[in-house]
Amino acid sequence: MTEGAGLLKRGENGKGLASRWYPETLVDRIQALREIRHRAAFEQSDALEVISRFATDPDALYFIDPPYTAGGNHVGRRLYTHNEVDHQALFELVASVAGRALMTYHDVPEVRSLAERHGFEVREVSMMTTRHKMQNELLILKL
Repeated sequence: MTEGAGLLKRGENGKGLASRWYPETLVDRIQALREIRHRAAFEQSDALEVISRFATDPDALYFIDPPYTAGGNHVGRRLYTHNEVDHQALFELVASVAGRALMTYHDVPEVRSLAERHGFEVREVSMMTTRHKMQNELLILKL
């Protein structure tokens, strides 16, 4: 996270983590991860390198939730220190893998164009922002 988004005390509007994630949701997700910990691995690495490492494995499943910076979006820049993403390279790489993938993105024309160009299925889902505003997010699927 960026310096101004401090984990516990600062964050957006002085709420820290609660400015972006709801405590109950975090608890539920951490408990769900605990249940599958023997089947999951987490590492702090460059996503393109990790995807490349498993690219020929047809059983690999990718969940990709990059910082939302495509199409001039600034949410990812505001929240994350490491927010530079080559979205074109990411889509090209994911299109080439043997396994399946699910990517989440803001609904912007640039992302829709990338998805269409690479033959991905696109689905819209409604989500509520931290300001309680409904907006669409995209689920981009490589099946």
